Amino acid sequence: MTRTDKRWLYLGMCVTSDGKKGDQFVDVDAIPNDGSKLPDDLKRMVYKRGRRSIAGLVRVGSIGTIEVDDDGDAWGRLEPAGEVWDNVVDVRGWQTADNLADVKFRRRAAEKKCDTGLDELIGELAEFMPRGVNQFASRLAFGQMVVAKLHEAAK
Repeated sequence: MTRTDKRWLYLGMCVTSDGKKGDQFVDVDAIPNDGSKLPDDLKRMVYKRGRRSIAGLVRVGSIGTIEVDDDGDAWGRLEPAGEVWDNVVDVRGWQTADNLADVKFRRRAAEKKCDTGLDELIGELAEFMPRGVNQFASRLAFGQMVVAKLHEAAK
């Protein structure tokens, strides 16, 4: 199996069909980089991220080279070629989509970190909860108070 160097345009991070992180690329060997808009019907390649991105240190809108085998599988990481896509409007759109995907993944990670199950525990006691108890710290204090009262009643 032979490997050849291909020139790819990095379009940024994306959300894959199964909700994981991915990187989006376009093969730019056959496309002129003359400042015109990237054709919408062009095949976009999406590679799921493992522990690290195959995009490496390449910025959104940059063109890099990577080794590709006959089956289209990439080997290694995309190495910067010192070129960028000339259409600034396209690049700004890809940067925006990249930032949006990053925010989605950061928010999802923060939600997982904060999921304590507290709301389920005190949900049945909501009718007894004082008004204005909508902050996490207030709900936590209310939950602790209820647990303390239940311990006192059990004695």
